[in-house]
This record gives sequence, C-alpha cells and structure tokens, in this order.
Amino acid sequence: MHIVTDSKYVVDGMTKWLPKWERVGWVDVSNSDLLQELVALLRTRSATTTFRWVKGHSGDPGNDGADRLAKEGARKARPHLPLHLPAPRRFLKCGVEMASLTQSLAYRAITLSRQQTVNEATAQRVKIVIDEVQRWSGHALTPMTLWNSLRSDVVEPKVRDFIWKTLHGAYRVSSFWARIPGAEQRAVCSVCGVTDDMTHILTKCVAPGQREMWESARHALLRAGVCLPPTPCLGLYLGAPALSIVGENGKERHAATRLTRIVLSETAHAVWAARCERVVQWQQEPHRVHSLLALKSRWTAALDKRLWLDQQRTRLALPGRRPLTVSVVESTWEPLLDPSIDRLSNWVRLSGVLVGRQV
Repeated sequence: MHIVTDSKYVVDGMTKWLPKWERVGWVDVSNSDLLQELVALLRTRSATTTFRWVKGHSGDPGNDGADRLAKEGARKARPHLPLHLPAPRRFLKCGVEMASLTQSLAYRAITLSRQQTVNEATAQRVKIVIDEVQRWSGHALTPMTLWNSLRSDVVEPKVRDFIWKTLHGAYRVSSFWARIPGAEQRAVCSVCGVTDDMTHILTKCVAPGQREMWESARHALLRAGVCLPPTPCLGLYLGAPALSIVGENGKERHAATRLTRIVLSETAHAVWAARCERVVQWQQEPHRVHSLLALKSRWTAALDKRLWLDQQRTRLALPGRRPLTVSVVESTWEPLLDPSIDRLSNWVRLSGVLVGRQV
C-alpha cells in the first residue's frame, strides 16, 4: 500500500519519530490517539506500506480531491459519518520505557492518564452553540472543531479569550452574584429586571448596545452576501470562529467566511465591552446609557483596528501570526470599504483606510 499525504507530520512520524514516541509512551504527542490507531492498523498488515509527501494545494488531483471529501464529511451530521471498528490494541506498546523515564515525564504521563471531567454547564453551552450554528448554516459542528477554532489567528486573542471564558461561564454575571450576601441585586439587569446572564447581555437586553451593534453587523455582512437572522443569536456569536460560509455550488466562500468570523466575534466583544462600561464604570449613574452614535463609533473602530492589523500582516511578521497575502486582505474587506478608495489598487499598503460604507 502506498500512502500519499500533504502532512509532513504524519510522514515523519510514521517513518522517523515512531520509535521515540513509543519509548516515551506517546506523552506530549499531538493527535496521539489518531496516530496510535494508524500505527495499529498498519501493523495488522503483512505487506509493505510506503509513504510519500506532496505539497498541499499544489494541483495534485488526489490531494485536492481528498481535501474536498474531507470538508464534505466534516459538514455531515454524526449519524451520516462512516463507522469503523477500533484498531486492535495488541499491536501497540503500552506505557513508558524505563530507560526513557524521567521524573518530569512520569508526572506528565500520570496527569494525562487521569480522566478529565466535563463541566455539565460548559457542555450545555457548547451544545446550544452547535445547535444554533447548524440551524443557521445547515452544517454540522463538533465540540472539538469549536474548541480548536479558538486557536485561529483570524480572531483577535482578546476576543478568543472572551469567547472561551463565556463558554466556560467564567465571567462574574448572574448566578455568581446571586450566591454572595448583599450583592444579589447585581445578578439582575437594572434595565430589564431579569437575570443578567450572558444570553441576556448579548442577545436580549433592551439597553442600547446589543441590538444596535447586531444590526450594524447584519447590514455589513449583507454586503458580502451573508444573511444573518434579524435578532441576535448567542450561538452565532460564540461559534463565530468556526463558521463557514458556503456558496450555491457547495464550495466554501473563503473571503466571506473570514469576514463573517471577524465581524461577528468583534461585535460580540464590543457588546460585552459596552455593557461592562455601563454597568461597572457608570454604576454611580444608573440612568446613563450609550448614545447610538457612540455605539456605532465603537463598533466601527473595532473593525477599523482589525483592518489595520490585517494590513500590517501583509508587510510585517507579527509575533505568533502568519503573514497575509494582499489578495486575502482585499477579498476579505472589499465589501466594507469606503467607496472612494475602491479605485485605488494599492489600498492594502496605504495607511488611513477605514471601514466607511454605510452599515
């Protein structure tokens, strides 16, 4: 059997690093569960297996076809995915070799062997996000895909942290204050008189902020051919980093996908920031609220900063970020640019380019 793949990690792992991985008991090996299954399946064969690496997205028919089928499979609901029997464990080495064992390695191995408990509240929030994303897009999303999407550099680090903490219920809202004697009133929205949880803050509060920014995001994405629901949706906010926009031909619209992820995630964070300013910084002025102009300026400024960062990434190597091509930035932001600069072919290299269309 001859295996052709665009993953150097898999090729080198199976041909060079496998002995070392087994000596250390697969500790600190990325995707070790999948790799161990691959090793066990290959060892059930008596014939020779060879590996060959090809460059991804280079026009190789087999590789491009595999990518297309993998994307189609990832979008299918779980009942439609193929099932297979697990690989026999007798073909795998278990544990760490004594000659390779160190105190540090033993500690990490023991830590990894302990069964991790799943927080029920977090699992429920993730399920809500997955259901709402599937209801809107029609594409299945797995919890692993959602968590992995928070590592994407399309979304700003502070926004990724906000989404991660919201999914884990780490912010001090609603039930957090209800358990503290004398602070119970902070668990209730001072404007609406209901429990001030994240669902209420991001999607239901009638105080100026969430509806106005959602409308701005909805009209902005409509220019890119993306139609959001008329009312704010918690699942689309928290699932934004994992969203994919697919065209009528069934292929992903990469520019629209990237813009949607940016706009929705930045909007969610802007709504939260405006709420914190109103509730925390202005707590001595309970009747003070944001003006519509201030909210629009805050939302536009957040997108202007993201556009500026994308421009910087076309010419500077920012820490922890992959460089961007000019074509990626152009295709992402063109629907939102001020019409007066549309005719400038080199606007990506210019300073002072702003999100300027009426959204």
